[in-house]
Amino acid sequence: MLLNCAECGKEIVDESSSFCAYCGNSFDLKKSNRELLSTAAILLIISSVFALVFGAIGILNFQAAPASYAANAQYYASINVTEADFMATYLGFLFFGLTNVIAFIPGFLGGISTLFKKSYKISLITSIIVLFSSIVTFIIIQYYAYGYSDSVLFSEIPMLIFSILSIFLITKAKKEFV
Repeated sequence: MLLNCAECGKEIVDESSSFCAYCGNSFDLKKSNRELLSTAAILLIISSVFALVFGAIGILNFQAAPASYAANAQYYASINVTEADFMATYLGFLFFGLTNVIAFIPGFLGGISTLFKKSYKISLITSIIVLFSSIVTFIIIQYYAYGYSDSVLFSEIPMLIFSILSIFLITKAKKEFV
């Protein structure tokens, strides 16, 4: 059975060789691209789970706001903070919570799609969605200037890095998709 190089189309002289004798194309590239794609899928799934966790934290904090205000109503009244003003500062939790929960769904499905090499576009778009939700969370936390924003932002770093890496690896292994 004659085999041809996928890059230059010439006949492969030595089938045990790892490189094409004419153009130098690596025959082991398929294996390494599969590994890149598996890694990208795992990173995308992990960053999506991070998004779900941060989303749950944001939504739970928003839901706790009325009880927090009620427990400290006299203090807030003494510094002229109304319940409406207090709740407005908690809207950031709702915004980044919903953004992250919503990003989890396509991110997780995109990770599964990447794992099974179904669609390059879907995998790439869902990675970008997860990256976007991470950036939105950074912006919201900085805008609302929550007292513990450093710890939340520090926790967001893996999600940001994993989503960027998954985008890079998905683009690098583009030829592996069906």
